[in-house]
Amino acid sequence: MIDAAPAKVNLADKPLPPATKRGSKRSASAPPCLPDLREKQYRMLGVDRTQVPGINTQTVQDFIGEVGPDLSRFRSASAFSWWMTVCPHNEISGGKKLRSKTRKSNSRAAKALRLAAQSLAHSDEALGDFYRRMRGKFGAPKAITATAHKLARIVFHMVTTGEP
Repeated sequence: MIDAAPAKVNLADKPLPPATKRGSKRSASAPPCLPDLREKQYRMLGVDRTQVPGINTQTVQDFIGEVGPDLSRFRSASAFSWWMTVCPHNEISGGKKLRSKTRKSNSRAAKALRLAAQSLAHSDEALGDFYRRMRGKFGAPKAITATAHKLARIVFHMVTTGEP
């Protein structure tokens, strides 16, 4: 699937940035014949999304399989995170908030973002601090959703603007 997609970046003009410390280690069980997914994903999306804490090549692969490389159909990051079901669904009547729950979803991309958010629990990065702060305030399930919402907004910005 990745080989058939058009490339947004030419690796000769704009080389792949070096891998971060958290993503550079390969597991001993990984076969050496696996293609370099990180390079192919970079060519397809135009940005290296594995530079975001908590996101690895498998998360990017799930995202590409579910959403695709083009996010132009979403008008904003808010619309994208609502579609991914990683933001609260407030029910308001008469100016009063009746309930606020996250909608249910079977989206693999939303599950991948939630898993990436949960992996930030012991991270020294700013997103890890955000997750721990939200966990202390609201509890783990709401903290995972809040961090996944922040990750979705970061990913949307990276893919639409092409900025790292």
